[in-house]
Amino acid sequence: MNFEKFLLNDYLQSPDGQRVYSFFKNFRDIFFHRQQDLFHFVDESLLDISIAEDFLASIEEPVKELESFSAQFQDKKVSSFEDFYKTILWKREATVDFRYEQGNMPFYSILSFLVYPEYAFPYLFPCHFYKIDEICQKFNISLPLVPGKTKHLERCNYYFDLCRTFYDFRKQYDLSPIELCVFLYGFAPRFLENFIETALPEPNRIYIVGATSEDVENYLSDIHEFSDNEKTCWQGNKEMLPGDIVIIYETTPYCRIGTIWRAISPGFDDPFHHYAGKVIVSYPKRIPYIAFDELVQDTIWGRKGLVKAHMQGVNGKLVSCEEYEALKKMIKSHNKKFNLRELPNPPPYSQYYRGDLQNEKDIEEKLLEPFLEKLGYKEHEIKRQYPIQMGRGIHYYPDYVLHGFGDVGEERADFIFEAKYRISTKKQLIDAFYQAKSYAIRLATKGFGLVSMEGIWLSSSDEHFDLKKLRHYSWAELENAESFSNVKIFFYHSCPRKK
Repeated sequence: MNFEKFLLNDYLQSPDGQRVYSFFKNFRDIFFHRQQDLFHFVDESLLDISIAEDFLASIEEPVKELESFSAQFQDKKVSSFEDFYKTILWKREATVDFRYEQGNMPFYSILSFLVYPEYAFPYLFPCHFYKIDEICQKFNISLPLVPGKTKHLERCNYYFDLCRTFYDFRKQYDLSPIELCVFLYGFAPRFLENFIETALPEPNRIYIVGATSEDVENYLSDIHEFSDNEKTCWQGNKEMLPGDIVIIYETTPYCRIGTIWRAISPGFDDPFHHYAGKVIVSYPKRIPYIAFDELVQDTIWGRKGLVKAHMQGVNGKLVSCEEYEALKKMIKSHNKKFNLRELPNPPPYSQYYRGDLQNEKDIEEKLLEPFLEKLGYKEHEIKRQYPIQMGRGIHYYPDYVLHGFGDVGEERADFIFEAKYRISTKKQLIDAFYQAKSYAIRLATKGFGLVSMEGIWLSSSDEHFDLKKLRHYSWAELENAESFSNVKIFFYHSCPRKK
């Protein structure tokens, strides 16, 4: 949907709109003198999981730093966004741990807003970056591409790319800095769908993730007091789906498995956390501790590459059904009275599942590329990770483009494909659809496609890229001559092959 300012104006006249407006009008005073009000606003109004205690424990230093932060820039002339961007951007310094600083960016955003309210905004979605992502998708705002998970400096500076995005949005619709904050933290969240699944689906896959000694001491040690309603944000990866089984391995000095959880959200990337991949988990189950040495000695786990690597890089690794069953046997050997029925079991894989497909790259190389070859497209007609300019110097990369051409800023194409590992929920489909649609509109294509383990979805500009008219074919259906013939006709009209 496109943003309509009159709707925001109506919201500003409502009691809730006036409450949010007053909050940001008095933001400086609240930050310095009424911090509990800040935590209450963030926790109660914005977040799906409570982090007020962590937020409160971390904010003392940023409060103390404001004076020195202001002094650092007071002599710098800033009269435009470009001046602001050049002045405040992080520079590469050997003494700065940028991976650590990623987690501090919400606080730096507050300091930036207090010093430069015309150009910055307070980022108040800690561990909830998906909300910014959803807001941009919902209101057709071009979100800058998140830098890769190892680009820690670039991830710190990504906040300032967001500042540019929302500064442009604010100017486009003639909003004040306070009205932009009301849009982000009062108006827009009312249009977002639930990211957390309330009706938990059957598990699709099993993952193992890590917990530091700090995680154990501050959180997991109280697991016996948790209920099924307990939920927390944990390390994960973007391929996790709601319902997936999540085994938590407690790293040095504990070196053991102690709990099993369920994912209640899709996995997501959060650039402002030192662990890139995140997932929200719940339904914790305490099990007898299974030590690393036991995993090494087990005939099944002992041959697992992760175990041979001493659990290095544990976060978001897959666990096979065979390994999960072996884990349950180890649990039973520790406590014969333990009821294994309390643990979740993965169902038989769906009709779409293929064991040789482990990630998005496999989808591209083992499904999409053979499909395009079968349609008759030649290598010179296909471009991967096609750069396009959207906004000021910001580039996006559709996964696959057919017949791409044009100078920088004027790129065009006949058709694009976006590949995802799984599109098994309505929300995943909607998110992927609007992402691909934004690329298709920018490139003026005649159509676009989505591809995943579940099949392909096709959309045409002749039908105004209408979600309700999306065509879906499973890979099994595409083996049917009649179905494939219909797909060939669609591509003949949308993207005829080049000679």
